[in-house]
Amino acid sequence: MLEKPFFHRLNQIADWILRIVTLNLFLVTSTLLIFTFYPGIAACYRLFKDWCEGESTTIFGGFWTYFKEEIKMKLAISTILILVLLVGIFSMISYNAYIKEDAGLIYLIGYYVVLIFIIGFVMTTLFTIPIMIYFKNISLKNIYKLALYIFARYFPISLLVSILWIVPFVLLLIPSLMVIYVVAGLSLTILLWVLVSRPIFKFLERIQQHD
Repeated sequence: MLEKPFFHRLNQIADWILRIVTLNLFLVTSTLLIFTFYPGIAACYRLFKDWCEGESTTIFGGFWTYFKEEIKMKLAISTILILVLLVGIFSMISYNAYIKEDAGLIYLIGYYVVLIFIIGFVMTTLFTIPIMIYFKNISLKNIYKLALYIFARYFPISLLVSILWIVPFVLLLIPSLMVIYVVAGLSLTILLWVLVSRPIFKFLERIQQHD
């Protein structure tokens, strides 16, 4: 009798490990095409949300279904994000060159302004993912407006999520820890992100009911 709950719990743990590792493999693969990284994150986020809420969505079928759902909007957001990152990184490189030449305080300020903008824009873009779960056929303009509002309204969560997303990049940059990135770095980050997003889910549910 005592062994049954133990083995049941052990089976649950093994099942979650399998899910985390499998989804991480999907995400690492999606990064290779760059533009598919955002749809991959969105699909993974949706799956973890389903599982945390007790739904039995399958890994392969669920991932593919959520990946291709609203794919045009997701690719549009991916394109915007990539363009902003390219412009922002190029600007930071330019500012850094001037800073090294001791060109003045204005360039140092400009460097950090661009850095803060990039971080803020990336975080705002990430919050478009839970919005797309609750609102279908929402315009690109409105999805970013609502995402920016959520980013500001739930700033402590935004700050925590930004810290969580630092971890995969640290793992990727350190050769000895890169194996963790390949095995579970991205998917585990998204799972933790889903777990801290419950107040945001409740907020979006309230808006949805009054829509």
